[in-house]
Amino acid sequence: MEHWRRAPLSLRSYVALNVTASLVLAVLRFPVGLIGVSIALLFAYILLRQSRIAWFLAIASQVIAAPTYITGHYPWIYFVWIGVDLILLLAPETRRFFSRESAEATAG
Repeated sequence: MEHWRRAPLSLRSYVALNVTASLVLAVLRFPVGLIGVSIALLFAYILLRQSRIAWFLAIASQVIAAPTYITGHYPWIYFVWIGVDLILLLAPETRRFFSRESAEATAG
């Protein structure tokens, strides 16, 4: 719980949005969706532990997903979701949370 309180609001919003979305998909695509929930929860835990690698992977996954949604003719809501995710991940307080200085200060 300490990691949740220490994380900035933008990161907590990102985690809440994506865990909620994975739960909705789990209900719609049971039992395959349960794997997605497990992965989303594990990834959220790692992000909240201030892992810069996980943060970079989250940003990269959004950037890689955008052209896939364009070429796959997905509904427009996917573009909104990617945009919101990127805004939350690249918000100044989130960037400060994952900065080297911040990670070093909380590690030691």
